[in-house]
Amino acid sequence: MNNINTEISQNINPHSGQTVFITGAAGTIGSAIARRFARQGAKIALMDKADTSQLALLEAELIAEGAPQVISIQGDLSDTERHQEWVQKIVQALGPIHCLINNAGMGALRRADMLELSPDAFDIVMNVNLKGTFFLTQKVMAHMLEQKEVIHPRAIITVSSISVDVASIERVEYCMSKSALGMMTKLVALRLAAANIPVFDLRPGITHSGMTKPVESRYDKLIAEGLVPIGRWGEGEDMANIALSLASGNFAFATGTVIQADGGLTIPSL
Repeated sequence: MNNINTEISQNINPHSGQTVFITGAAGTIGSAIARRFARQGAKIALMDKADTSQLALLEAELIAEGAPQVISIQGDLSDTERHQEWVQKIVQALGPIHCLINNAGMGALRRADMLELSPDAFDIVMNVNLKGTFFLTQKVMAHMLEQKEVIHPRAIITVSSISVDVASIERVEYCMSKSALGMMTKLVALRLAAANIPVFDLRPGITHSGMTKPVESRYDKLIAEGLVPIGRWGEGEDMANIALSLASGNFAFATGTVIQADGGLTIPSL
């Protein structure tokens, strides 16, 4: 019987020395997640398409926060040919990857009637949000399954969206990509269950980020009118706290679980 969870639960800080690979790491949510893990002593691999100077600044910040080692990879998630190279670079620099946080993603190129959506615009979003995320996950899965001795908790966490279930007809390609990620989590969870690697779907609701900034005033009004029962925006720190908990090893039996991080927005009510 695999007793890894019992061993991990006895570790006061399961994240100390844990290697965490975060995509979309320079954004609001990704950087908040990185800071949260850094404060717990995790080794962190950052991946983002942001320029190298921005990534270097984040690296320095994370070291100051407590991360013993940080590396960054500048690249586009849709560039699937580079995925194996990224995994190898991380392993060589930091050791085995214990946690993958699929946070990178993009919104619709423009909010518009679905009748105006072009195949090219559809493909751009799908290639990042779905294709890129799946094939990077595939490479990390293979790496994780090769590891014979594990002393840190492992997990794969995909930051999707409430758009898995909540339709926005002016951004069809985004909603479809996120919905597919919801199924991806189930499939990956089943594939990795025997290896005791839990997989989770973290679904932010209306959260401050670069993606929501253009529609901030619209959502300010909707939140004030009661759209979100908890009465406020979600923040990167909310997602970071959840991700840290899911990567602790304490929720392995809940593999495949969806975490609705939306302040109660999607709770059906009368």
